[in-house]
Amino acid sequence: MAQRTSFICLLGILAIIHSTALANGNLVSNSDFSALGGSGLPILWSYGSGDYSFAYSDTEYPAGKSQSLTATVGSQSSSSQGYVQQQIYNIKPHHQYRLTGWVHATIDDMAFLQFKRLNQGAEINRVSSQRNSGGWTYIEMTFDSLGANQLMVLGRFVRTAGYTNQTAYFADIRLFEDPDALLRLPLTQNGEQADSSIYDHSIQDTNLSWGAGYLSCNGNQEIDALGLPSGNVLSNGVSFGAWVKIQASSTDRYLPLIQWDGILSCGIEVKDEYTRGGIVTVTVQTNQGPVSLLSDQSEQCVTYDQWVYVSVMYKPGVDPSDSTMGEHGLTVWVAGTKSEPEALYIEHQYGSGNIASVQTTDVQILHDGQGNGFVGQVYDLRLAKGYTPVDILTRQWVDGNNDTTRITTVPSYINASTPTDSSYTQSRWLSGEIVCTFESAGIALMYHGDSNDNSTATVRYRIDGGAWIDGMNLIPDRAGKCFRGSVMYLSPDSQVQVECTLHDNDQQTQSHAVILTGQTWSNAVTQGSGKTATAGMTISDQGNQNSWVVYTAPGPLDSGTTADQTLNIVDAAYVVIRDMTILGGKKHGIRVTNSHHIRIENCNISGWGVAGILDANGFYIDPNDNNRLINNQAGIYVESASSQIVIQNNLIHSPRGTSNTWTVGHPAGQQAVMLRRTGGNHVIRDNDMMGNEEHWLNDVIGSIDNSKRRGGPYRDTDIYNNIMAYSADDGIELDGGQINVRMWDNWITRCFVGISTALNRGGPCYIWRNVIDDMGDVEGNSGSALKLGGNKYIYPGLLSLWHNTVIAPNLAMKDGLYDGGGPTPVVSRNNIFAGRVANHTLPLGVADLDYDLVYQDSFLADPVNWEINGFEGAMDFLDLSAGDWHLTTGSVGIDVGIDLGVINADYTGAGSDIGAMEGQTAAIFPYRENGLNVSKNRLIMDYVKGQPAQTTSVQITVPEGETWQTITNGDWFSASPASGTGSQSITITATTTGLLTQTYEGTLSVRSQSGRVRTVFMNMQVYDEFPQIISFEAEDMNPINLSIGNDTNAYGDSYVYRPDGGSNGSLSATFTISQPGDYYFIASHTIDGNVADAGAHDSWYIRVDNTQNPLVWNNDDIWDWASLKGLWAWGNIKVRADGVEPLKRYLTAGT
Repeated sequence: MAQRTSFICLLGILAIIHSTALANGNLVSNSDFSALGGSGLPILWSYGSGDYSFAYSDTEYPAGKSQSLTATVGSQSSSSQGYVQQQIYNIKPHHQYRLTGWVHATIDDMAFLQFKRLNQGAEINRVSSQRNSGGWTYIEMTFDSLGANQLMVLGRFVRTAGYTNQTAYFADIRLFEDPDALLRLPLTQNGEQADSSIYDHSIQDTNLSWGAGYLSCNGNQEIDALGLPSGNVLSNGVSFGAWVKIQASSTDRYLPLIQWDGILSCGIEVKDEYTRGGIVTVTVQTNQGPVSLLSDQSEQCVTYDQWVYVSVMYKPGVDPSDSTMGEHGLTVWVAGTKSEPEALYIEHQYGSGNIASVQTTDVQILHDGQGNGFVGQVYDLRLAKGYTPVDILTRQWVDGNNDTTRITTVPSYINASTPTDSSYTQSRWLSGEIVCTFESAGIALMYHGDSNDNSTATVRYRIDGGAWIDGMNLIPDRAGKCFRGSVMYLSPDSQVQVECTLHDNDQQTQSHAVILTGQTWSNAVTQGSGKTATAGMTISDQGNQNSWVVYTAPGPLDSGTTADQTLNIVDAAYVVIRDMTILGGKKHGIRVTNSHHIRIENCNISGWGVAGILDANGFYIDPNDNNRLINNQAGIYVESASSQIVIQNNLIHSPRGTSNTWTVGHPAGQQAVMLRRTGGNHVIRDNDMMGNEEHWLNDVIGSIDNSKRRGGPYRDTDIYNNIMAYSADDGIELDGGQINVRMWDNWITRCFVGISTALNRGGPCYIWRNVIDDMGDVEGNSGSALKLGGNKYIYPGLLSLWHNTVIAPNLAMKDGLYDGGGPTPVVSRNNIFAGRVANHTLPLGVADLDYDLVYQDSFLADPVNWEINGFEGAMDFLDLSAGDWHLTTGSVGIDVGIDLGVINADYTGAGSDIGAMEGQTAAIFPYRENGLNVSKNRLIMDYVKGQPAQTTSVQITVPEGETWQTITNGDWFSASPASGTGSQSITITATTTGLLTQTYEGTLSVRSQSGRVRTVFMNMQVYDEFPQIISFEAEDMNPINLSIGNDTNAYGDSYVYRPDGGSNGSLSATFTISQPGDYYFIASHTIDGNVADAGAHDSWYIRVDNTQNPLVWNNDDIWDWASLKGLWAWGNIKVRADGVEPLKRYLTAGT
C-alpha cells in the first residue's frame, strides 16, 4: 500500500510540472532540475551511463537561479560524450523553436547543449551549441524543426583525456515554440486558418474561399486577429512575411497584406504599366515619424503568376551617423532577394526612432478596412516581434530548408503545378524582354514550371532580317525563374530579332521558344529645337524621339563655386548637351536627376568640386561646409532613377581637389562620372576620363549603393572605348546589379584598382578585351587589377572575363571582397594575367578559370580544377613602353585561344590570340572610329640635369581640314604646336629648370574641332647631373656561382642568373671615378615568373671598396612587388624600408 501511495504522489508532481510548462510556454518538464526523485536526482530526465556520475547541487548555479545538475567524469577517459536528456513530443514540423540554458564546468570547453531532430523516434540530425568558457555560459539556439515531430534536448559533456575528474554543470534548460511569433496563419483549407502561434489569438473571418492548399482571395475576404499583445512588445522591431501569388491587372490595385493601425501596413501595388510584377509598399510608424519603403520599381519584383515570398523587417535604434549599420532599419525582401532602396537611405532620413507602445491590439489581414482587399493566393502569413535575422527568415520561415543552394523554392507543402506539354502556351509559360543600346541587346526570359531547375535556354539572333547567328546561352537566375544574357557587336540603328528557346531536360522531345524584337539606338538624333546653355542653369526640357532638344554654348561655361553644378538637368527627356567646355561647379560639372534619354557628348569638363583642406586624419574636408568630408563630387553626376544616359566623346579631367590614399583610409574625393541609384540602360563610350598627378580621383567611374541591386551601372549598360586613369581607388565600380552590364575595349591605367565587380547582385556581367596596366596610386601602392566580390548575399550573379590583358605589380585578380569568404561566380577564358591571382579554392561552377595565360605558380591558392588547359610562361609584348600590348610573333599565347563565338570570331592566323589584342599589327588602343588618332599611347623620357632639354614627338591623325588643340596636364613639359589644322607631328620638350630628382607624370590630350579626344600618357625620369656614366655587362663581371643565359629582350642579349638550388653568387668589376659626386646604381633585371619563394628577400648586395655597409638592392618583384615577372625592367637601388626614392652614394675620385 505504501508503494501505491508513492506512485500517486509522483503523478501529482507530474501534473504540476506539466501545467507549469504549458503556462509559460516552456516545453521542457522540470527544466530547472528542482523536482527530485527518490534517488536525489531531478525527475523526468534520462541519464547516460558510463564512468561519470550525476548529482543535484544547490550551491553552484548562475545568478538568478537556485540549483543546477552536476555531472562529474571519473578517472577513465572515453571518446564518447556523457549526457542527460529529455524527449519532447508533439513537435510541429516546419516551426521555429528556441532552446536556452546555462552551462559551466571546472575546465573550459567541456559542457554544452544539444538538440536532436526526431521523426517517429528516428534521428534526423543533431545540432550542438558552443561550449562553456570562463564562468557560467548562457546558451541560446534558435532553429527550425524541419520535418521533425519530436525533439531530444540534451545537456552534454566531454570526457576524453584531459577532462577526467572534471565536473560539468547544467541549469534551467528550456525549449519554446516560435518564441517571437505574435501571429501565424497557415491559411490552408483544413480549418487551420486559426492562429497557430503560442498566443492562439482569436481570429474572425468572412468570405474565405479555399484553393488547393492555400487561401484564394477575390478582394472581398476579411480576416481579423484580435487581442495581440500591447505595450512595448515591439521595442526591438517587427518582422512580417507571407507566401503570395498575384496576377497582372489592367486597373490599378492595392493588395493589402496586413494593416496594424499605428504600427505597420504592408501591401502590393499592381498597375497596368507594371508588366512584370507588383511592388511591395510598407510603412512602419515610429516615434520619429513614419518610415516608408517601396521594393525595386524597375524590377517590379513580386512576379506575376508565381509563388513569391514577401517579407518585411524593421530594426530600430540605429544612430543615423552610423555608417556600419548593416542589417538595420526597414528592409523588404522579395523571394529571398533584398530589394532596394533599403536600410542605409531610410536610417539616414529617419534617425534612431523606434516603434511606439502598441495601443491597437487588433490586426486586419488581407484587407485594410478601407475597401481594399487582397486579390490572389496567399499561404503561411506570419507576424513576429523583433527583427528576424535574414538566415532564419529566408531559410526557416520559408520552408525550413537549410540548404543554401535552395533558399527560396516554394515549400513542399504547396503543391505548385508544373505545366504539361499539352497545356503549354507561349503566352502562359514564357515571356521575354529585350533592352537595346547602340551595339548590344540585353535579354531576360521569364519562365514557369521546371520544378527541379534543370532547364537551359539557347539563343540565336539576326540583324535586319539577315541570316541567323548563334548567340551565347542565357544564364539562369533560378531564384527569379528567369534567364538573362546579352547579344553583342550589333550595328546601330538596326532591327534585331532574338529567338530564345527553353529546353527542359525532363522533356527531351519538347522545347519552347519566344522571339523578341528590338531596335538598336541610332548614333544620330533627330534635332528639334536648338538652345544656348548658360552657366548655372537648370534644364528640364521634354523632347521626344523625333524632336530632341540640343544645347550648345558659344564659349566656356564656368559657374565657379557659385552654383552646386554648372549644368543642372532635372526631369528632362530627349536632351543633348553638345560641344561645350564646362568648368566649375561647387559639387559637380553636370548633374542629371530623374531624367531619361540624355546625351552628353563632345564636351571638355574640368575644375569641378571643392579643393578643401587636409584634416588631422589625412582626409580632405570643406572648411566652408562644417568641415564636411569631400566625396562623390563628379564631372557628370547621374542619379534618381535616370536612365538611357549616353556619355560619349568627352574629356573629363582635372577636378579642383584630390583624393587621399588607402594609407590614410578609404579614398574620398571626386569622380569623373558618378552613378547613384539610376535606372540603368546607359552607354559610356569614347571618353578620356582622368585626374592627374596633382589631382587624383577617388574612382574614375564611381557608384553609390554598391552593395545593392541598383548600384553601379545597374542593368543593360555598355561601357567601351574609354581611357580611365589616376584614381586612388577604382578605375571603375561596376558593383551592384550588373544585370547585362557589358564592358569592353577600355584602357585603365594609373589606378589603385582596375575594375571592381564587388558585389554582383544580379548578373550576368561581361568584361572582355580590356587592358589594365601601370597600376598604382600617387604613393606607388596598388591593389588588385580585377576586384571580385564575396558571398555576403545569396544568389550572386555570374561574371564572365574574356580576352583581357592585365599587367599588375601586385594582384592581377582577387575575389572574396566586400564581406564574404567565397567569390562571385566567375568564368575566365583567354585572359593574360601578368600578376598574382588570389582567388578562393572553389570547385568548377563557382570559379571556373581556364585557357588563360599566367605566370608560373602565380596562383596564391591551390588552383583546384583551374587552368587545366591554361598556359604558363612569360608574355612577350610588342612595345609596353609605347603602350602596345600585342603579343610578338612566337610568344606564348599566339593562336591558342578557345573559341568564344562572336567575341573572337575575327581572329587572324590559326586561332585567336590570348589577351586583349589580336594579331601582331601595331594599332592604337582603344580604337575609335572618329577620325582622330595618335601614333603612341605612351611616351617615356629620361633627363639628366645639366644636359640639353630632351624632346620627343607624337604624330596625330585628324580628318583633313579639321582644327585641333592640345590640353596638357603637367607643368614639366610643353607641346608644340599647341593647336593646328589637319594631321601633323607634335613635339614634346621637357623643362630644364626646377626639376627634382624623381619621376614626373603627365598627359597630353588632343581635342579636335568636332569634340573628339585622344590622350597620350607621359613619363620622365629625372637624374642628378652625372660627371660620367659607367656601364658593365654582367656576364663580363667575373661571375662566380652564376650562370649565363641568353635573351634577346635583355640588355646586350645576355644575362647572369643563379641556378635553382645553387649557392649565392657574386660579380665584381673595377672602375675609375674621375670626378667626385653623388652616384646611383641602376640595373636591368627580371623575375622568371615563379613566385613560390615570395617573401624570401631575393636581393642584390652591393659594396664599393668595402668601405661602407652594403647597398641593398631588392628584386622589387619579390619584396616590394613593384616590377614585372618575365619582363626586363631598369630599376634603382633603393632603401628597402623606404622603397620610393633611389639611393645615392658619394664616391671620391680614384679607382
